[in-house]
Amino acid sequence: MKQRNRSFEPHLATQKFTLPPSGEWSTTSSSWRLCQITSGTGYWVNPVASHQLESGTLMLLSTKSKGSIRASQLGDGLSFVLFGVELSRLTALLTLSELDVFERLAAVEKSPHIILPPHSPAARKMIDLRQNPNQTDCWVRLQLLALFVEVFGSELQIRQVEPQGAVDARDRLRKFLSQTPASELLHIKFSELVSLTGCTQRHFSRVFREVVGMSFRDKHTELRLQRALELLAGTRIKVVDVAMESGFPSLSLFNLMFKRRFGITPGKWRENKCPDNQTHPARPRSVAGSLKLESTTPPGRRSRMPK
Repeated sequence: MKQRNRSFEPHLATQKFTLPPSGEWSTTSSSWRLCQITSGTGYWVNPVASHQLESGTLMLLSTKSKGSIRASQLGDGLSFVLFGVELSRLTALLTLSELDVFERLAAVEKSPHIILPPHSPAARKMIDLRQNPNQTDCWVRLQLLALFVEVFGSELQIRQVEPQGAVDARDRLRKFLSQTPASELLHIKFSELVSLTGCTQRHFSRVFREVVGMSFRDKHTELRLQRALELLAGTRIKVVDVAMESGFPSLSLFNLMFKRRFGITPGKWRENKCPDNQTHPARPRSVAGSLKLESTTPPGRRSRMPK
């Protein structure tokens, strides 16, 4: 599998940034982000085009969006908030088919993917959510996640085409993948999927690779490693327990697969990315990020998203 190094970025969490006049913020990210200007004026700038930004403007930035937010030279600067959504960490909610739709949408040459004026319903709704002090963080997170999906409109609709004539293994597999959360693949055996599609193991292997883009074993490993990243970053349980909770039968195999994918051992990854998660209390803390706004004022005239 392709080796990929990455930081463990805020997920389902809101961050606040403040730029001085002419200050600039730019980022590339593995997360989708809802970004709303909270005060001041500025511009979204990229090599193709630029958009003027005013207070209340809402942008949807994909994982492939390239550009920067630049504060106007006039005035007192610009502030904005980001709500990050890392889709690979929503495998208990999204199906593989839905994840594939998001991936294809991110590949479309749009930067930002969507930009909405302050008077739009979605922009007004995010303002209301941020300014509602009477709701719990959990409730606000769920509402922001629902707003994130709502902003896409009809783009996320998966058109189910009823097959004509006999239903084959591909049709059965596609139907299963469109109706089942991706995380369920961690709990279903290869033989069970073979029975579900009604074909031989060899034929199913070819069908799965054709539909998903990789082998069943590789997809299984990918989902297990993603689960391991969540546990390493979001809890303080021991690495051996992370291995067991992620579905790896042994610590040695977990270490081997993790290092093969990320080029570093699980323990070292946690030490580098999450230095606070080095003790092992009896109960792990929640994986989900906090919604408390963290103010970040960049030194000088430029700010970048922390890796």
